[in-house]
Amino acid sequence: MKQYTKKFAVAATMAIGLAAFNAAQAQTINFSDLDASYIGAPYSGWFPSATTGITPTGIQVTANSTSYGGLYYDLSDSPYGALNLNANDTLVTLTLTFSGVASADSVAWVGTPFQLNDNAGGGTFPLSANDYSGYNNPGSPAGFTWVQNSESSYTLTETGNLTADEITAAQSEGGLWLYGFNLNIDPAALPAPYTVTFNSLTFSAVPEPVSMALVGLGAAGLLIARRRK
Repeated sequence: MKQYTKKFAVAATMAIGLAAFNAAQAQTINFSDLDASYIGAPYSGWFPSATTGITPTGIQVTANSTSYGGLYYDLSDSPYGALNLNANDTLVTLTLTFSGVASADSVAWVGTPFQLNDNAGGGTFPLSANDYSGYNNPGSPAGFTWVQNSESSYTLTETGNLTADEITAAQSEGGLWLYGFNLNIDPAALPAPYTVTFNSLTFSAVPEPVSMALVGLGAAGLLIARRRK
């Protein structure tokens, strides 16, 4: 009976830690859930040769030009309305996937800045507009992670800090409201045509140390219990 009590206590510790950790996790806009009719016309080098649409994995753009391009999504006028972000959110992460890529060298140096339109001033880049990154590129900035899915597919996640004004707004009584966002690509060495799918935009908080400590304590307890058994 005592053994089961210990296991329950350990499991409860992990559950509490995970609950606190998950509470710090924030909202994700899965682009596959959006309405294609609220995608603004592609601009710059993508227009008018690019095609856009919503797929089961996100906003897909097939570009027939090697020029810089981008698009805007109007979240405020869509059926989803503007997004009220959590007060503890400090980070924003964009996930996107390149497919039909000839080689890893093709995504060795790609610019992928994105822009938020919100009630904290908008027009701010959570990441520098000049940040370029690539698969196995030692020059990739901190917060950029590349994963090779297949010989011709690569996924990038890039995480940056919300601005001080955005964090202040999120913690105020009125909160931080997201009205829309810009998604941009500077293909650099990426030859056309290419396809990029913008998968999601996630707003999250840095997990509190006490939450992570509880998870770690619970995991350690389970390990010890297993070894004793």
